[in-house]
Amino acid sequence: MPKYIDYEIDKAIQKKVKSGLYKDERAVLHSAMTLLDDHDIVRQKKLTWLKDELAKGRDDLKKGRVSKLSMEEIKKKAKSSFSKNTR
Repeated sequence: MPKYIDYEIDKAIQKKVKSGLYKDERAVLHSAMTLLDDHDIVRQKKLTWLKDELAKGRDDLKKGRVSKLSMEEIKKKAKSSFSKNTR
């Protein structure tokens, strides 16, 4: 695997080290990868939740369990449901 880092990324890494928040470049990259892993976990949870909700919606539609909602009502219900399921 090549170990080339883009100039702008290298500059950002050096800035973090110079700030004193990180011991060295490796610490910056380790922190960045940890945050990226956390981000990926949250993204996967959101995707799983969305797929589950779509499956429920398809099932409700097939069984005739539908009602008219405005887009704002739909967004509000989705946000509420997602926040309850990702805690």
